[in-house]
Amino acid sequence: MSRLGDFMPSKIAIKKSFAPKNPSPLDGVTGIYGVVRIYGVARINGLSQECGLDNLNIDQHRTDRIIQGKPEWNVTVINTCNCFLQGIALSCAGFKTAEPVDPAIFKPIDYGLCAILPNKFLKPHGTIKFAYAWDPPFFMFPRRVISVC
Repeated sequence: MSRLGDFMPSKIAIKKSFAPKNPSPLDGVTGIYGVVRIYGVARINGLSQECGLDNLNIDQHRTDRIIQGKPEWNVTVINTCNCFLQGIALSCAGFKTAEPVDPAIFKPIDYGLCAILPNKFLKPHGTIKFAYAWDPPFFMFPRRVISVC
């Protein structure tokens, strides 16, 4: 009975004989099937991760400030994923504020949603913060996100 190690050198030699001189990670990859194949390999090797709404943490707490008679609320959005996130939208139906919020960070859009970092990425394990002033507070929950690994 032979050992597994007895077969390894011959298999490696065969693979080496067919290997290109300057291999590229994209050798032999064409079209969408190649992209799917690369993505599958990355996921198997742990280089990628699927991210979703569960990878967004929303922290909202009241500050000591009062703006135009309304309490101020600090909101922190945290990406707990190892991938970049884009297209982030939170629920915010009827959102109003007595203090301006930078639209490059937080912007009401359609259907009771507000965009976080419109047309930009939130880096892996990154945070973005903004404040608004209103009473009562708006309870915001993640509603949409696209992960880019």
